[in-house]
Amino acid sequence: MKPNPYDGLIDLNISEQKWAKQINNISEVLETSLHALWQVIPDQPKTDICVLLTDDAQMQELNQQYRGKSRPTNVLSFPTADFHGSHLGDVALGYETCMQEITDKGISLEEHLCHLFVHGVLHLVGFSHQEQLEATEMEQLESRILLNLDRPDPWAKEANK
Repeated sequence: MKPNPYDGLIDLNISEQKWAKQINNISEVLETSLHALWQVIPDQPKTDICVLLTDDAQMQELNQQYRGKSRPTNVLSFPTADFHGSHLGDVALGYETCMQEITDKGISLEEHLCHLFVHGVLHLVGFSHQEQLEATEMEQLESRILLNLDRPDPWAKEANK
């Protein structure tokens, strides 16, 4: 079997063990998602990304500290300042918020993890959704990447509303 050039690029830290109880192959899910992302935007640097799977209490602390918002959120991205090729950045995900979202959306935690991880990495490489045009571009990239993974399009239901 040909080695995956993206293996080992994810430094995974699971501080909320419920993630591991719900998804038993987290590293593989993340690496496969990263590989699919680089296939869609291949001209980006292939370097380490730290992933923190945590709880809402820690996400609220991070959101307050870095964004001034005193509430938990599903995903946060922290690009490395002045990236010079060693570490692209960090992506953190909050368990309880993600669980509520999968209940509301009727999807699996693994599907949602793929989507939010891709979303977070897109932020690391400079994509944003502050303006409508940027949001549309980012959503289209997310959809394309996830469809390449044979995952459901996370924006399909929203488009049909």
